[in-house]
Amino acid sequence: MAAPQLLEAEIKAPTKIILSFDQALDPDAQPPLSSYSINYGKIPLVGMEFWGTSRVVLRLLRPLEAEDKIEVNYQPPDDPNKALRAPVPEGANAVVV
Repeated sequence: MAAPQLLEAEIKAPTKIILSFDQALDPDAQPPLSSYSINYGKIPLVGMEFWGTSRVVLRLLRPLEAEDKIEVNYQPPDDPNKALRAPVPEGANAVVV
């Protein structure tokens, strides 16, 4: 099973960035908000939620402006059970996760 790959990042509202992936995501794996950063933390995040089966919405503290350069980063947490991933079977071992 391959890890989900980012297909597209969209700005639908000034305070939201939508990340679309090539496959379904596991909603049971909740990466901490600190796993994500925009412009290496220069634009603070206030929330993250799953949207549908293959999208993540990042909520920003302040609205984006036309001059903002947008770079989205994801650093998986140390706990693989919390990392962004595709769904895994119930009782999957650490190698599968």
